[in-house]
Amino acid sequence: MKALRFLPIVFCIAAACQAELPPNAYYELQEQCPNYLHIKVVSSKTEKHNAVLDKITYTVKVIKVFRSNPPLKMNSTIKIVDTLFRKNDGDTMILGPAPSVKLAVNKRLPAYLNLQKDGTYSPAKYGRSFQVDPRPATYNVEK
Repeated sequence: MKALRFLPIVFCIAAACQAELPPNAYYELQEQCPNYLHIKVVSSKTEKHNAVLDKITYTVKVIKVFRSNPPLKMNSTIKIVDTLFRKNDGDTMILGPAPSVKLAVNKRLPAYLNLQKDGTYSPAKYGRSFQVDPRPATYNVEK
């Protein structure tokens, strides 16, 4: 019974914590990703997916190809489909990998993408798919 006194404190601490993948995990996803491009966001379309998620489809122009499987060409247009958590004021973050952020139209940025069966692309590094992560000092190169 005494232990139940501390239960509200435990829930408050747990709600305030944000668990995210360690930097090594994002770097590994970045290194293993089959498609590394520089893109320009041409347009975006948002659809309500369910009560807490939005599905966003971006039309992007490929500016530069660093690696691509299957091969993509510069100036080609591709679609990226992403899912964003709709966060209301006062909501706590969902535990897990970094959440996606909405990309601004006309923005140029790096992109780490996975090709889907339907021909669209999806973020390969969760919420960090549109940034380059430096190699962590503790990263084991000999894996």
